[in-house]
Amino acid sequence: VFTYSREEGTAAAALPSRISEKEKERRREIIMSEQADISHAINASLIGSIQEVLIEEKSGREGYAFVGRCRRQAPEIDGVTYIKDASAKIGRIVKCKITAADHYDLFGEIISNSISQS
Repeated sequence: VFTYSREEGTAAAALPSRISEKEKERRREIIMSEQADISHAINASLIGSIQEVLIEEKSGREGYAFVGRCRRQAPEIDGVTYIKDASAKIGRIVKCKITAADHYDLFGEIISNSISQS
């Protein structure tokens, strides 16, 4: 989320009043806090579910061997899924049981390494 910035050619650019940078930042922080709560609730609802996860790379996070993404996690926009099981292979899709969640990321364990790679 970005703070508001005036853009020439838009209806808002013609408005006479302006808000301070401090107020813009305050509003952004409110939105970010609300979004974090929403995101956490959505992620928490996935705990216990089975997700197909594309294994992307080794994890630098302690206790987790790999990082991947399920269908709902877009690169550079959404969080990732951390995988405990070291038996995964980069580039493969695995079935993973989601065991925990935070505001942006999921955490899981592999329940099957054999997903069709068509």
